[in-house]
Amino acid sequence: MNGSFLKLLPLSLAFFLSLTGLSHAQTLTLKNGKTFKFAEVRVENGRIMVPMTIEGEIAELSYPIGEVVSMKFPEPEEIIKIARRLVAAGKYDEAMTALEPIIKIFEPFKTISGSYWAACSAISLECFSGLGKNKEFDDLLQEFGIFKFPKGSPGHLHLETIRMTHYVRNGKMTEAEEILAFLEKHALNDEQNAALSLVRGDIQFKKQDYEHAIYAYLRLPVFHHPLEHLQPRALNGALRCYTALGKESLAKRTQAELIEGYPTSIEATQLTSKSEEKQK
Repeated sequence: MNGSFLKLLPLSLAFFLSLTGLSHAQTLTLKNGKTFKFAEVRVENGRIMVPMTIEGEIAELSYPIGEVVSMKFPEPEEIIKIARRLVAAGKYDEAMTALEPIIKIFEPFKTISGSYWAACSAISLECFSGLGKNKEFDDLLQEFGIFKFPKGSPGHLHLETIRMTHYVRNGKMTEAEEILAFLEKHALNDEQNAALSLVRGDIQFKKQDYEHAIYAYLRLPVFHHPLEHLQPRALNGALRCYTALGKESLAKRTQAELIEGYPTSIEATQLTSKSEEKQK
C-alpha cells in the first residue's frame, strides 16, 4: 500500500468517506504509545513510514508494521451492508468490487485490533463460494489461519458456518453435516438456531429428502416467527420442496404467502420476475 489512505480508494468511496467524516477519524497507535493519522502514513516493505520535519527538511520515520497495536477506523458500515445485500442477491462480483478497496487498505494490518480485513474477507469467502471459485476460496480460507481462533470462539464459528455452506453448495453433504452438528451444539441464540435450521433444510433438499427438508424450513414460521428477515428463505425452501414433490396446491399457497407477506424480499422479487417472464 503506497500513498495515503484516500489515494487507494475509488472516487466514489473516497467521496463517501469524506462526507461522513471518516477520513479525519482514522488513526493507528504504536507500542510506544504514539498515534498517527492514517492519511499521513504510507506502507512500504512491511514498514510504516511517518513524515516529519527536521530543521525545515521533510523526512520520514520508519516503524515495523508489528509495532502497530491498534487502529481506530470507523467501520464503513454502508459499504459492508451493501456488499452483504449483494451477496444475498447472488451478485458476488459486485460485492467483491465494493469490498476490494477496503481489503487492500487493511491487507498489511490483518491481525491488528481495529482492522476490517477479516470482516470484509469473510464476505469475499462467500463470494468465491457463490462464484464456484473453489481454489480462491481455499486459498483465502488458509489466510485466516494467522488468527488462530480458538475452537468454539465467534471467529471460528463464523468461518465454520461459511465452510459448511460452501460444502452444501458443492454437494459435500457428509462434511457439511459434521460441521452442522458441531454448530448446533454451540448455537448461542434463537437466530443462530433458526439459521442452522435453514442449512439443515438445504442439506436435506440436496439429498432429495424433501419431506425432512420441509420440516426444517417450516420450523422458522412455527418456532422462529419473530425473525422476519429469515422467513422468505424458509418459505422459498419449502416452495422448492413442494414443487419437487409435485404438490402443486401447497406450492401455490406457499408462493402466495411469500410474495404477499414479504413482497420486497429477494426471494419474492425473483419469483415475481420469473412469473412475469413466463407470461411474456
